[in-house]
Amino acid sequence: MSEAVDPCPLPSRREIREREASRLSSASARQSSRSPKGSSVFAVAKAGVLTSLLAMTVVVPLSGFVGSDASISLPSRAMGTAVGTTWMQGTRTVMSSSLAGSATAVSRARFRAPLTVTQCIPVETSANGERSVAVERRTVYMPIEVGRFQSTSPFGPRIHPVNGSLTFHTGTDMAAPLGTPLHAVYSGVVADVYFDPYGGDIVKIRHEFPDGTVFYSLYLHQYANQIVVTKGQNVEAGQVIGAVGSNGRSTGPHLHLEIHNASDDPVDPDAWLAANGAIDINQEACS
Repeated sequence: MSEAVDPCPLPSRREIREREASRLSSASARQSSRSPKGSSVFAVAKAGVLTSLLAMTVVVPLSGFVGSDASISLPSRAMGTAVGTTWMQGTRTVMSSSLAGSATAVSRARFRAPLTVTQCIPVETSANGERSVAVERRTVYMPIEVGRFQSTSPFGPRIHPVNGSLTFHTGTDMAAPLGTPLHAVYSGVVADVYFDPYGGDIVKIRHEFPDGTVFYSLYLHQYANQIVVTKGQNVEAGQVIGAVGSNGRSTGPHLHLEIHNASDDPVDPDAWLAANGAIDINQEACS
């Protein structure tokens, strides 16, 4: 009687191949069932990233043009540098109220600043490096140093201080100590030096401005021995021509100054000096 043979405890090759094929088939089925959902998530994430990048590309540059004042600050403002300490020291008044509140105020003020100039422009000064500006000198001086005289009688109707009659004062009186130097108000030619019983010794000078305007200046009540110019002599603006006296009909040492127009008619000397910007003899003139 034959004995029964026990089956082999180990799987056969066929069983191993069948198991492996079954496992691979199950894994493939599971992977296929998950793929649509995973692909959708990935696609959504990718689209979100692209959308963000696109928004940054479009929005950020536009904010530099249409955003708030802070977004368009010029470098000097953004860095906190004061306007008056950037391109030119001491120009705190450059940014006027008309420029306040404007983001371009700093740059506009920079071009406006040179518009602020001195009273005098030197002759033959270059304006822009390409052409020259010729400015003719026109400096008018006070006839007596400021601080050394007192105005006592202006131009116009008055009661004469000597005879008490109503007269028209054709000049302006400047009281000053005897011998105080008298200066030509402007350059010119001495038209006459003469004596008058009322005005004492007088110096009369003919002047002409660069624009052709002719006028005369007269200096009365001098003494002949203190006059230092002669008829026909050229004088410079501010040059000493004589000294304060009390010659003629006078109540005391003073200069009676007259300014005449081209027709030799008297005009108000005080108004004329002011209108022509007369400066003190010690003040530096335009050069």
